[in-house]
Amino acid sequence: MSANDNNDFLEGRSRARGELPKQAKPTEPGTIPADQLSKQEGDAKAYVLGNGQKTGCEHMVAIDLQTGKRLAQGTSHDPGRVYLPDHVTKLASDPASQIAYHHNHPDSFSISAGDLRIMAKRLGLSEVVAYGHDGSRFVARRRNVHDLESMLDVAKIELRHQGQWAAQRGLSLKGLEAHMTNLALQQTGLIDYEFELDPVREQFCQQEQSALNKIVAALAARIKQMRTKS
Repeated sequence: MSANDNNDFLEGRSRARGELPKQAKPTEPGTIPADQLSKQEGDAKAYVLGNGQKTGCEHMVAIDLQTGKRLAQGTSHDPGRVYLPDHVTKLASDPASQIAYHHNHPDSFSISAGDLRIMAKRLGLSEVVAYGHDGSRFVARRRNVHDLESMLDVAKIELRHQGQWAAQRGLSLKGLEAHMTNLALQQTGLIDYEFELDPVREQFCQQEQSALNKIVAALAARIKQMRTKS
């Protein structure tokens, strides 16, 4: 995610440029074995990271978690976003679907508000995975998306206040804004969130654990307050 709310992946094909994602043949719903899912996830990571590191652009792979089928892969030749193809958007609109969306983040930031807004909108999108070029990995899984989109706006405003507080203490939150937001969203039950940080940010988070925990707690408190009012 960038520090703003720009989508990292968008609905529909790129109208201006980019390769069209490759569409897999349709399959009947089924149950995917764990080893098959693990292989698909590994292949998706290799595709988006390998191509992303070569080009500096975002790439995507969409996987049907019920069949294990790769639904699409591709790029929009843009370092800040990649388009979700039309047929995947249609499938993701069906609450009975279970789609995982894997993509790379050249800036190595966590899953963006734009990513999560699509998850809130498309009830068949179960999981979003972002791979940072620095070795980081971030996963958001749908939980309670009823308030998710509106609470992203709440978190954005509160994070701005917390960033000012941090700056007054000589603490930069650059590169961690989305991560801390997602931790707060997890604490408030809006998403399930997993992450692996790169060694540099991991060390920074350990050194500044007290201050960062305070910021996440403030974000979570504000979200809880606003959910109560809504």
